[in-house]
Amino acid sequence: MVVEPDADFKESIVDAQVKEKIKNEIAAIEAKIRKEKQFNIKLKLSTKLKDLKSNLSKI
Repeated sequence: MVVEPDADFKESIVDAQVKEKIKNEIAAIEAKIRKEKQFNIKLKLSTKLKDLKSNLSKI
């Protein structure tokens, strides 16, 4: 099996891009929660926010 020498570097770049995307989604959802007036929608957004934060911590 031949392993590329830059494989780890490429994976770390992809991981960093994924983390940045998730962080941006988290920031957008937090802003939506602050602006939203309806409680039930806030709860749905909070659930999604918790899921994204748990996904971010797993990476």
